[in-house]
Amino acid sequence: MTKSHWRILLCLPLLLLGGEFFLHLVQIITQRIAYPFELEWMEGGVLHQVLRVVHHQPLYGDLSLDFIPALYMPLYYAFSAMSVAVFGEGFFALRFVSVVALAGIFFLSYVITLRITASRLFALLAVLFCAVMYRHSSFWFDLARVDTLWVMWLLLAWWCLLCWRDKPSLGGAFLCAFVSVLAFFTKQASFFLLPFVMVAILCWMGWRALWQYLLCSAVVGLPLLLVLVVGTGGKFWFYTFYNKWRSTFIICLYIYYSDNKNIN
Repeated sequence: MTKSHWRILLCLPLLLLGGEFFLHLVQIITQRIAYPFELEWMEGGVLHQVLRVVHHQPLYGDLSLDFIPALYMPLYYAFSAMSVAVFGEGFFALRFVSVVALAGIFFLSYVITLRITASRLFALLAVLFCAVMYRHSSFWFDLARVDTLWVMWLLLAWWCLLCWRDKPSLGGAFLCAFVSVLAFFTKQASFFLLPFVMVAILCWMGWRALWQYLLCSAVVGLPLLLVLVVGTGGKFWFYTFYNKWRSTFIICLYIYYSDNKNIN
């Protein structure tokens, strides 16, 4: 037997186990994607936000008894609104966006691992490993939430970064920056990943490439940010940044003091 045959034989238990988890994931998603009610307590609020986009109402308006703006960025709502235009109002349209993003995650996991390892076996194992994580994510992959779309953008940005590293060019920097901005306008947590991206670019391609990436990100992202802030009279900044970071800080303090109280 050749070395590749031994490798497949040794990985066979992982392939079988991962394949079982993948089939379970497909089974669960197909059975519940059209479920007409909430699968998780935040889905109703997300649907409310999307319907405001569909009905041309502001996402970041004044507080009222009927509507409280969410603390998330608007890109997932925009994609979901387009899905609603095709499939109609309901949870299916929103979950469809997450399922398509999940398919993108599987594809990107495969091609990224294949590019790094040059092994189709390891690339397949990477996809199956993602499927195994479905249970450990509290079955969130297919829910009407921003997270799955956000992870897809992050993986796509990583793929663009690998391509840019292998063929350095200003176009590669712009593409990587553009996808990074898409991730940012899907979820603010992307900002905390920026230092790690900067370190990777600096180590692989040097200072010039890093400045190219930052400049392209600013050219793409700052005008969009300015339009949202000015167009909403500052309410976009208030809800998605000021309130988001303040609530996160309060939650962290609560967890910290709760843990200390339990210890004492």
